[in-house]
Amino acid sequence: ERSIADGRVTLKLETEATGLIQDGRAAVIGVRARAKDGTETEYLGHNVLLASGGHAANVEMYGELTGVPLYGNGAYPYAQGAGITMGKSAGGWTRGKENYICAFNVVLEKDEIGSPLLGRIISMPHARMPWEIFVNVQGKRFVREDHESVDHREHRLMAQPDMRCWSIFDDVIAKEAPDYVVTPEVPHPARWTKDQMFEAFEKYPTMHKADSLDALATKAGIDGDALKTSVAEYNAARGGADPLGREHRPRPIEKPPFYAIQIQGSSISSVVGLAVDRELQVIDAHNRPIAGLYAAGELLGAGQTMGNAAVGGMMVMPAMTFGRLLGQRMLAWPGSKAEAAE
Repeated sequence: ERSIADGRVTLKLETEATGLIQDGRAAVIGVRARAKDGTETEYLGHNVLLASGGHAANVEMYGELTGVPLYGNGAYPYAQGAGITMGKSAGGWTRGKENYICAFNVVLEKDEIGSPLLGRIISMPHARMPWEIFVNVQGKRFVREDHESVDHREHRLMAQPDMRCWSIFDDVIAKEAPDYVVTPEVPHPARWTKDQMFEAFEKYPTMHKADSLDALATKAGIDGDALKTSVAEYNAARGGADPLGREHRPRPIEKPPFYAIQIQGSSISSVVGLAVDRELQVIDAHNRPIAGLYAAGELLGAGQTMGNAAVGGMMVMPAMTFGRLLGQRMLAWPGSKAEAAE
């Protein structure tokens, strides 16, 4: 705000960048923009920074770049990938799909690609020890539910068909276990009350209730015989060693009605992003920097800072670090004061 007041920064709100301007040497020398009233203007400059965020609200682009469907759409609605489109138009390319990782705990409103988020189960043992079991579409348990590592559960879910599983429990657990589902709102999600959870089983196609395990399996679309076997083995092992090594087993799953909550592997961050060099300049297919064009933030892809894991702090720290680095680098160009000082 001080820089704006001093006339050193011009801020244009409600103005959409629509494309990059390049000279005959393919160097980026400015941007085209459209104001709210439709007026189009060209803004020229020595350097251009793309910092428009990710594409995790663009179902089509997400699937194309990541190779994984955007099952749940819970990202910032304007994360439509405009920076990706502009960067590629100037000769840039994207990378990072090998670092895709899904969250374990997402519950969707609908059983379809791009569904809004209904809520999240509390799957971290440090926040709530599990009373339920998790099974895949084959009706089989695939992970130790009380494993202390979030990363372990996420990678196990990624190995399941469609990155999908179901939380299975009975009437006693539903009534006696600590509250299990939270709303998707941030920054202060709230746990559903028991009444809210029971009402949800009557409203959403991703939450099922039935008087038998066979009927529950039919509703959820999972293998009924295998589900019954999984539940029976879990119950039988309560007095001894669990097949998957689970230690926290407060109650058997035996009293109807039975419940299943569909849990969908999904992500609200953009793992794929524009390729840049050490100077944060966008690079072309031959790894050569595109003159005048920089990129930062989630536009680089969360996988570039997090790797093959979900590490929330590695979205925040780079934002501050890259900002400082770019402040040092983008003010230098042939004939500039910064270049002369060097």
